[in-house]
Amino acid sequence: MYDHKIIDRDVVSLSYNGDWIVEKFEISQKPYEFTIKLNAEGKNFLLLHADDMGRQPPATIALSYKYKGKKEVIILNSDTVKSEVIEIVVGQ
Repeated sequence: MYDHKIIDRDVVSLSYNGDWIVEKFEISQKPYEFTIKLNAEGKNFLLLHADDMGRQPPATIALSYKYKGKKEVIILNSDTVKSEVIEIVVGQ
C-alpha cells in the first residue's frame, strides 16, 4: 500500500479479518509491503481507517496486489468518521 495522488502525511490503520496489520502508520510514496493468507472458505475483509487525513482529506491509499500472477490496484478512501472495507471471497 502507498499514498495515492498527493503525498500529504496521511496516517492510517489497516485491519485484516479483525487483526491489525498496521496501526497509525504514516503512508508515503514508498510502498509498505505485507502478505495476507486468505481463508479458503467464506469471506475475508480488509479495512482501511484514517487516523489523520494529512493536509488534504480524505486519506487515499493505493493497494497493489498480486493474485495468481495477476497484478491489480485498488484505491481506498477514508476519513476519521468513515472507513472503507474490501470483501474478498475465495472460490467463486
